[in-house]
Amino acid sequence: MMWMRMPGQSWPGAAAMFIAMWTAMMVPMMAPSLVLMLRRAPGAGRIRAAAGYFLVWSLAGVAVYPVGVALMALAMRSPQLMRATPLVIVLAGVVQLTSWKSRQLELCCMPPGTASGWSYGIRLGWRCVLCCSGLMAILLAAGMMDLAAMAIVTAAITIERFVPWPRHAARAIGVLAIAAGIGKLFF
Repeated sequence: MMWMRMPGQSWPGAAAMFIAMWTAMMVPMMAPSLVLMLRRAPGAGRIRAAAGYFLVWSLAGVAVYPVGVALMALAMRSPQLMRATPLVIVLAGVVQLTSWKSRQLELCCMPPGTASGWSYGIRLGWRCVLCCSGLMAILLAAGMMDLAAMAIVTAAITIERFVPWPRHAARAIGVLAIAAGIGKLFF
């Protein structure tokens, strides 16, 4: 229902409400991972880095909204599409196993180098959006307002950042996602 307009609501109003919910969800969800990354940023630039980071995540919500609306419109005409959630979970799990994911995770966990403040936050935000795209697809397919799904995805993202072997963690999460998606297909 997050993709649907409320009675009497305009499309811009619905989009603004979605972006507000998306951003409100992103802050607590991504904060644990961001804290780790901000420890590597110079002290004075941390607030600007966090602002740049969440700006990128908010813009990702702007990009996601029209896609979600279009998919929901299709699903209303084709109920089979509503049953695609397990397939999205399996595909997201497969993404977790790829070298592309490993590279995105590596880039997401890199120290800032010479970048600081705003530019570091924007670069980190973009890398994080790419790195988390599979896990975010799971959350969007399962339902962005599902607190259990949000907690699981938050835990997966945080684990990938905090363990000594992030690539292995990402792959283990991928295997679990594939198993969960297959389980939803048959049970």
